[in-house]
Amino acid sequence: MTTMTVTVPDKTRMPYGAWLAAAAFSRLLQVFEVSRRARAERRQRNQLETDCAGVRSYAQQMMEIDPRFASELFAAADRAEQTAQSQR
Repeated sequence: MTTMTVTVPDKTRMPYGAWLAAAAFSRLLQVFEVSRRARAERRQRNQLETDCAGVRSYAQQMMEIDPRFASELFAAADRAEQTAQSQR
């Protein structure tokens, strides 16, 4: 015959103030998320502005060679900016 002893630990209580710490940590995570989204949007907007400026610069160079193509490039840059502004 075998004897087995099983110990059952006492139930532990939640530490005092744990709910307050959890709420504060949750709020801090929300602040970080809002900040991250704002940085991402700002980075995307800056990238779009840089790209449109590059297209316009290239269109200016192409103006002497092919004015119609250059006007299409200018229009494409304008459309890209208008689309980005309407999505905000």
